[in-house]
Amino acid sequence: FNFQGSSTLNATFFIFGFNILYRFFLPSYLSNEIQQDCGQMLNDVYEIDWLDANIKERKNFIILQENLKKPFRLVAAKMVQINLKTFRKLIKAIYTLYAVLQQIKN
Repeated sequence: FNFQGSSTLNATFFIFGFNILYRFFLPSYLSNEIQQDCGQMLNDVYEIDWLDANIKERKNFIILQENLKKPFRLVAAKMVQINLKTFRKLIKAIYTLYAVLQQIKN
């Protein structure tokens, strides 16, 4: 952005875009990391030598494995999944809106 003699539209969109980055990147990134870690954890639990464990521990391992089979998804408003793919779509939509408003302005 060129802030020398910039219009209010540029400044507004810069602040809006930075706010979106600030508020949504970290949850998106962490959600993505948790999803990957849950997949790895399922493999790690399977590789544990659970045959030597007592009956209660075996049952706990089975329950843990079954729970880890369900993919972890961070969801906003029970509709939108929060992850890096959604974050990229959000950034693209913001830029598209900015470009449209720039064309309308000119």
